[in-house]
Amino acid sequence: MHMRERNAALRALLSDKLHAFPGAHAHSPGTLLKALLRQLNPLPTGLLRWWAAHPRGHVVIVSEGRGYVPGPQTAGVYALDGVAWVGAEAVLTKEPGPLEAIAHLLDHLLGCNGEVEGPWLSEGGGVSPPWREVGARLHSLFTLGYGATKEAQTNPRAYFAWGFVLNLRDPGALNAADPRLQRLLRTTLLSEGFWRFAERQG
Repeated sequence: MHMRERNAALRALLSDKLHAFPGAHAHSPGTLLKALLRQLNPLPTGLLRWWAAHPRGHVVIVSEGRGYVPGPQTAGVYALDGVAWVGAEAVLTKEPGPLEAIAHLLDHLLGCNGEVEGPWLSEGGGVSPPWREVGARLHSLFTLGYGATKEAQTNPRAYFAWGFVLNLRDPGALNAADPRLQRLLRTTLLSEGFWRFAERQG
């Protein structure tokens, strides 16, 4: 049952939230989307299912990425709301930019359902009581200043994106750099059990 649920969540995400348009780059949309899905593979099924069902939060693969842009916008003939614009070559070469943009997208959705002026998770927001507790803990960790870059030390959104990407790519490295952030991400955002708990709490 678990694999069926996961495959269904991945199919829904691919169908409803991940987009690559022919002609915008030298690679086929299918090749680019498969490469992106491989990078998202560590995400728990609960997160994939929640994201796929959310009315906002899309990823569009284009020739040149420009990061996450909140609010309504257009991609071809589609009207989308909350878009992570990621570069095709960056997806294929596994540069951190695409996952950083997706981290910002999830930070915004989990903080306030992607409302343009709403608080992000990393700023202490949260779409439900369990997520507000996560947001408060996340922001508290940010204030300790363990981010690896100047931006991650001064911007909570950059701090979350740094931790999210590093935890997907090399959890041991994040644990060495910021063990409390690694533990928080492992036991909440990246935990199947926490997603089930958060869903029960509404």
